[in-house]
Amino acid sequence: MGSIPWGSSWPALAGENERERILGYLDTRFGIPEETFRDSLFFRTRDTWRILRRSAFLARASRLRVEVVGLRAFHEIGPYLKPTTRMIQIFGHEAVRSRVELVPADLEHLVQGGEIPLEASWEDGYVILCLKRLPLGVGLVIRGQLRSQIPKSDIRFFLGKKSTLL
Repeated sequence: MGSIPWGSSWPALAGENERERILGYLDTRFGIPEETFRDSLFFRTRDTWRILRRSAFLARASRLRVEVVGLRAFHEIGPYLKPTTRMIQIFGHEAVRSRVELVPADLEHLVQGGEIPLEASWEDGYVILCLKRLPLGVGLVIRGQLRSQIPKSDIRFFLGKKSTLL
């Protein structure tokens, strides 16, 4: 796919070092295997990486003028990569580490801006917040305190009266 002449409106295709950094982070932090993204391309725009599944149609599509490519997967915040909510909702089921299983009361407390203390063994950084084993989004652990990073629009969905999650 590196031989595709991407149109000027396309973001830069992530180089091998960037791809290794992303895949290494996913493996080290969450235990999501590199193999999960074998058929994926990563594109970078300033401080954001987007992911797009490889396709036989990409060579033709590469000539099109685009505004957005793929799924926003990560934001770079200083030296850290922050997975997006959608990235975690799609690929979080593959994770074997850094998953926090919440009970409904904990989720409600978090989304109202509260923090939940965790055991000292939790390393600072991003974690996957789950309810009934379903990845909802991302949380942030700082000095043993867990905070929600789930967007307010998703919170309304999860806590809505019609939600079957709670």
